[in-house]
Amino acid sequence: MKKTIQVIFCCLASILVGYLLLIIVYTFPSARIFDHIKPYKGYIEKLVSPHLIDSYQISKLDTYAESIMLEEAMISAEDVGMPASKAALNNFYFQNDPTPRDSITKKINGEDLPLVSYGRYWHGYLVTLKTLLCFITYPQIQWVNMFVQLFLLMLICVQLGKRGMEIYLFPLSVVFFWIQAPYLSLNLQFSTILFILLFQLNFILALDKGNKTKNFYDFFFLFSGIFVAFLDFLTYPLVTLGIPLVFWLVIHKPENAWNSVKTIIRFSVYWVVGYGVMWGGKWALDYLFNSHEIIDDVIFQIQTRLGVTNGLTAISPLLVFRTVLGRPTKTLPMIIYAGVAVYIIYLQCKIGFDITKSKLSSCLSFLLIAAYPFIWMSVMKNHCLEHNYFVYRILAVSWFALISMIGVFLKDSKIKCEK
Repeated sequence: MKKTIQVIFCCLASILVGYLLLIIVYTFPSARIFDHIKPYKGYIEKLVSPHLIDSYQISKLDTYAESIMLEEAMISAEDVGMPASKAALNNFYFQNDPTPRDSITKKINGEDLPLVSYGRYWHGYLVTLKTLLCFITYPQIQWVNMFVQLFLLMLICVQLGKRGMEIYLFPLSVVFFWIQAPYLSLNLQFSTILFILLFQLNFILALDKGNKTKNFYDFFFLFSGIFVAFLDFLTYPLVTLGIPLVFWLVIHKPENAWNSVKTIIRFSVYWVVGYGVMWGGKWALDYLFNSHEIIDDVIFQIQTRLGVTNGLTAISPLLVFRTVLGRPTKTLPMIIYAGVAVYIIYLQCKIGFDITKSKLSSCLSFLLIAAYPFIWMSVMKNHCLEHNYFVYRILAVSWFALISMIGVFLKDSKIKCEK
């Protein structure tokens, strides 16, 4: 009962704080933000879903959502003629004419465009985006993204070294290779989850004190779900659950396979609760304080994303699996296979492997986490099929779980996971 009350309090407090932060940034003058976007009209006009590497499909940037984010940042409560408390719930952007990118350039040219409400998401990224655009330009934000992401990644490497967990640098490098982290700093939408993941891993490595932090992970995963729901555009959120779960396994090395499975399920429930309640909190606020317009949109979107048809053909999980798995070029997994082979040879030469019945049973937890992306795709069939060009990134969870599982069979456990 005490834990339940604490969870309820954390969720309600997060909803209130998130709402207040959005109200604050919607009071920022739009003229200053507009001035930091206007000079880059020519750059924005070139944002036609570019592929950073020619013919390399997974290097595609989502400039459609990127343009919507910039549009929302340009609009203040004063521009829409309503209190900030209502503007923060509606999250207006300019009507696609014919695309959000074109709408930005038309607005820069002085044209008046009708507004569209996009209230079903929190759009919490506006807290940082609007604040940054008050002081620096849009391209400068991309440079800041790149610097901060590299710094956080280097910090993770340093902390892994301090814990004697260097062997997990390769599985982690596969994660960042698979999600194409080097160019995500150029895309505001895709950067959000990467930032959350980098902060998560740094927090785990810095704060996990073994058994002394028994309750740390319950609230860690609760707030992880809350932050993802507040900041993300529904891109590849599952990595913020699966990757930290694997980190918990390799740090704590639970001996009882069944207990570790139950713990993983418990942490997952906390993440889902935080994610679901925080997202639902936005809809509840709209119902209480706004025009209730987004509620119909929310119901329609839920039915669509969880629906069994895309309007043309029935969507089966196998169709979604095949589409998402087939999205990356064949070169990408081949490089990973070669790297895994070298990784196994290296571990065999340095430490050696010892396969026992107890170690085999401990693989169950890793296999469960590796299955998470397929569970996600089975539930979110429509969304995963339609947005397979970025949803494929959730498969990084499977890669990380399966490659990290190799460490279970090491002969000599020289890995000092606890600080």
